[in-house]
Amino acid sequence: MRWQATRLPVERDEIPAGPGSGTTGQARPACAPRDAAGPPRADAPTEVGCKRRSSARSTDPRPRASGCGAWSSPGFGIDVGIVHFLTTSHGQHIPNPRHGRASADRLTAAQRALSRCQRRSGRRRKAAARVRALHGRVRRQRLDHAHKTALGLVREFDVIVHEELRIANMVRTPKPKPDPDQPGVFGPSGATAKAGLDRSIHDAGWGVFLGILAHKAESDGRLLIPVDPATPPAPAPTAGTCPGTTA
Repeated sequence: MRWQATRLPVERDEIPAGPGSGTTGQARPACAPRDAAGPPRADAPTEVGCKRRSSARSTDPRPRASGCGAWSSPGFGIDVGIVHFLTTSHGQHIPNPRHGRASADRLTAAQRALSRCQRRSGRRRKAAARVRALHGRVRRQRLDHAHKTALGLVREFDVIVHEELRIANMVRTPKPKPDPDQPGVFGPSGATAKAGLDRSIHDAGWGVFLGILAHKAESDGRLLIPVDPATPPAPAPTAGTCPGTTA
């Protein structure tokens, strides 16, 4: 290998030319340089390619909890629901946006148009893309609402208590009930009446919200306590104490 003929892009930020292209190199778009005084701050925008992206770290001035006696505010409880997305122990209600119900008419029309299209046709590919786009829009709306709600709770409180829900059991389809008087005949099991409740639970996105809340609480040094519904209620930890200890 002839090292004298090899061009290394060290002095300039260049893109080496590919084999057989006939060009010597092309200047890469310059990004904003870092501060020469040291590494970038935690809240400074970072450079990914040539796109500036702000850091997602919290700017909460409160100290992070590191052990017993580190909680600076008393805990409070939250309860998720359908009529109200979230109800706090302070009596505050966060409305349920119902993103799936708001887009139900458009999704129904798009799916009907998809079912009328011939398979392996261009119209069917466009109709399928329309259905995917609508589902993706609803998913992004749920994630955005969950992130904003969880971030507001984590920034305001140090200790958050919520009920440990078994969502998979709540939306499970009821088993068919055979009629004892008529063999081979099944009576009403309530599955039709429960279908609307299951749809509303899925639309609220409780599992997504609780997962995001747990992640944000852990990354920001807060305490999230899931409570078993079968256990008796216990007093919430107060400021300056740890859960499970007396004040």
